[in-house]
Amino acid sequence: MTVDERRTVTRAVSPPDREAERAEVTSLLTRLVGCDSTGTNAFFLRADVEAPAVPSLDVEQAYRPHKNWLGRGCSEAEQFEIMQKMPYVEV
Repeated sequence: MTVDERRTVTRAVSPPDREAERAEVTSLLTRLVGCDSTGTNAFFLRADVEAPAVPSLDVEQAYRPHKNWLGRGCSEAEQFEIMQKMPYVEV
């Protein structure tokens, strides 16, 4: 895979190195800028978008507990326990 100066992605004919491909694309595409107030959605900006008024955040800065669950009396610790038991699929 190659990525040109216009951020156009071109796939190679031979089988690509998936790990290297993923790292290359990820490093070019996004930066974390926040999460919504419910703690459900994370927001990213393309790395090539100049927006000095929108700072990049690390995960600790962006994290928000799920307000709806907190409102129903489910603590952050209980939420985490529930999520740990959910099935996850790596993509």
